[in-house]
Amino acid sequence: MRDDTREEAHTLATEYFQSGLQKFMEGLHDYAQADFEKALDFDPTIALAYCYLSTIHSERGECDRAVELCYRGLEHDPDNHYLHFCLGVALDQQGLKKEAIDAYLYYHQVEPHDAECIFSIGCAYDAMGQSAEARTYYEKAIAQNGHHYKALFNLGLMHTDQGDLEQAMELFHRAVQIKADYWKAWVKLGIVCSRMGKIQQAVHAYQRAADLSPKIPDVWFNLGLSHRSLGQVEEAIVAFEQAVGLVPGDLEA
Repeated sequence: MRDDTREEAHTLATEYFQSGLQKFMEGLHDYAQADFEKALDFDPTIALAYCYLSTIHSERGECDRAVELCYRGLEHDPDNHYLHFCLGVALDQQGLKKEAIDAYLYYHQVEPHDAECIFSIGCAYDAMGQSAEARTYYEKAIAQNGHHYKALFNLGLMHTDQGDLEQAMELFHRAVQIKADYWKAWVKLGIVCSRMGKIQQAVHAYQRAADLSPKIPDVWFNLGLSHRSLGQVEEAIVAFEQAVGLVPGDLEA
């Protein structure tokens, strides 16, 4: 390829990449994909184009294609830590947790303060049943970002399983303070409060969960049980009726 032709190809690749980046940031991922692919047609060495394409395919659940793109990018730039992180995400989706952890750790060595990567490592260990390692990385994620409500939630689940209800309650409470519409955390907060005998707090938590996600029969059922424990018969009946209305064929409800 002549120098002027090579320079023209590089210019076009850069223009398409910048256009794709702008569209990606605007949420126009289909259009961004087309531009990133055109950029690689002109210059197949643009590592970040592979990163963004992998991310787009991962978001669609097309993890095989996402992995393929990452490996193609790494052929041109094997030390690109962003590609290693994207590879970790795609491998994670494939269920290859150990391989995903290896990819995440490569990125983590370069970007040790990225709470999202740290959290992802914790989740992968958690999925493998390695609770001690998972807990370590959840705690590290929270240390880097005290507002990481998902790490707080997952750590709360671990403390619940271990019977450390006081700590679990604190973690779930912190999670809902950060993200008030996190209905799953409200449910777990309700369960922990109920187990601790803090029934009024359980009622509040279950009610918040029911308000946020009214189609979950178990939430209404637990709310009904809590009202009944407080002697609030009318409120309990209303909650039980909501639960039965969602699962009319379930006699136990």
